[in-house]
Amino acid sequence: MKKLFFAAIAAVSMLFASCAREMDETPVAPAGGGEGSFVKISLTGGEAPKLKAASGNTVQAEPWEKTINSLTVYAYNTANGDFTRRVFTPEELSSMSATFCLQASKPGDNCEFYAVANLQTEVKSRSELLALMENPNLYNGTFESVSVGALRPNGFLMSGKTAKTLTTDEAATTVNITIRRTVAKFAFETVILPEFYVKYPGSVLKINGARIVRGASASFVIEQTEPATIARNYSCQQLPSLQSGKYRNLFYLFENGFTAYNDHVNLEIDATYDADGNFSTTSDQYPMTYEVDLGNETGMIFRNTYYLVQVNIAGLSGDKILVGIQVADWEGAYDETIDVGA
Repeated sequence: MKKLFFAAIAAVSMLFASCAREMDETPVAPAGGGEGSFVKISLTGGEAPKLKAASGNTVQAEPWEKTINSLTVYAYNTANGDFTRRVFTPEELSSMSATFCLQASKPGDNCEFYAVANLQTEVKSRSELLALMENPNLYNGTFESVSVGALRPNGFLMSGKTAKTLTTDEAATTVNITIRRTVAKFAFETVILPEFYVKYPGSVLKINGARIVRGASASFVIEQTEPATIARNYSCQQLPSLQSGKYRNLFYLFENGFTAYNDHVNLEIDATYDADGNFSTTSDQYPMTYEVDLGNETGMIFRNTYYLVQVNIAGLSGDKILVGIQVADWEGAYDETIDVGA
C-alpha cells in the first residue's frame, strides 16, 4: 500500500559559516569563517492523490485527521552525536517553511532526520526521542465525538524519519520525510441480515454496543522497523450509532506486532436476542456476544491504516458471522474479504 500523505522536505545548504546555537529561533547567516550547515525545512500538506480501489471507492482523511497544528524537526549527526531540535513558529508553520542551523555538521556527515507533528515535548537526545510513547485514551470516546473531530487536544500525532548524507559540495542536500499518523482507524458497520429473521421468525436482535479488547496500551511516537508489540491491556467500549439499519462504531487503535492465534486484538459486539420480539418481556431474552479478530492473519495492525469492517450477522452463533474488510492507507484502498468463525 502506498503511503502518500504529508511530506516534510529539508534542503541542507553547505554554508561554511558559524551558526547561532539557539535552535528555536531562525538564525541569520553570519559573514565570514567557521563551519556550520544551515537547514531549510519546507513542509507540504493538503490532499494526497486519490487512489481508487477495485470497488471504485476512495478513502480520504477527515480535516481533523490531517490538520497540523505544530511541528518539531530533529536532526541527529551520527558522526559526532550532535542532536538538534527545531520547533516551527506559528509564522513558519503558516508559511510551511523554516531555516535553522546545524552547528556541528560538515559535508559528508550522515544525519538522521525526524519530524513530529502535533506533539510539544522537549526531548534532549535521540534516545529520548526514540523511546517517546503516547496514550490511546487521548483518541477514543463516544461515536458522536470521534466522528466529528479530534479528541486529542493537539490533533492527531504524526511522525516520520529518514537518513541522509550531507553533500560534499556547496549544493543543497534535499531530505524527504513522510510523516504519518501513529494510529490506525477502525470503522465498523454491523448489519443483521434478513436471513437471520428467516431462521428465527418473530424474533429481534438488538446491538447494544461494541468493545475493543487486548489492544496495545501505548505506541512509540517514532515508528520502529516493525510494528511493536506493547503491553496489550487496552480496552474501550462504545455505544453504536444506528443509521439506515447499520450499527456504526469508530475506534482509533495503536499498531500491534505479531500475536499468537486466538490472541489477536478483538472487537466484541454485545447484543440481546429476544425470541418473541417484545422487549417488555424478559424471560425469552438472551445475551449474545460476537467476536471479530482485528488486523491481518498474524494479528498485526499497522499505523496510519484505515480498516473498514463490515460485520454481517446471520445467526445466533459466532460461525454465523461474515466479515468484509477494506484496508487502506486513508487515501487509497484495496479490498479483502474473509470469513470469521467461532
